Amino acid sequence: MELKAYLETFKKYYLLIGLFTVIGAIIAFTYVAKTPAGSRIDQTFYVATQPKNLGQAPATELDTYTQNQNARNFTDTATALAQSPDFSQAFVKSGQSLQVRKLAPQIIKVTATSQNSQESQNLLKSFEIELNQKIATLDPAAGVSIKSIGQTPSAYSTKLNRKIIILFGAFMGFVFAVFTSGLKTYFKL
Repeated sequence: MELKAYLETFKKYYLLIGLFTVIGAIIAFTYVAKTPAGSRIDQTFYVATQPKNLGQAPATELDTYTQNQNARNFTDTATALAQSPDFSQAFVKSGQSLQVRKLAPQIIKVTATSQNSQESQNLLKSFEIELNQKIATLDPAAGVSIKSIGQTPSAYSTKLNRKIIILFGAFMGFVFAVFTSGLKTYFKL
């Protein structure tokens, strides 16, 4: 095709191209508006058991194995507790979010997002305290608690550049519209 044929195709489908470009920009704007902005911290926690008799060592290797298996099995329970809205509404304020994921047996990853880094760190600390209290309340005989692995990492910004994302969405809508109009021209629809 020559350039003249491309221009005729653009003229023929200018409404379709404009519509998809605007739809792409609207989708990108919606994405940017719903993405939480602020400071974000990721922290991993270890689900550990405490021996029932704190002063004594486990009697056998079977007791040690049983304690470790209880902690492994409890990881799913701790993750489900932490993800429930009833649990998080007690200490998560508006403008803050908390995401909890199980990474491996006995390992939980928590992501705290807030307006500034100090609030995000406080949110992680209160998460650990509240979850340990909830576990102790629900099953005091379990002897299971979560402990942070390492020091709390520094926070990083999650703010997206609104203009770039909207332009990218509009560009993707434009590309999709050109592709669609090309297919319509090729198949003579």
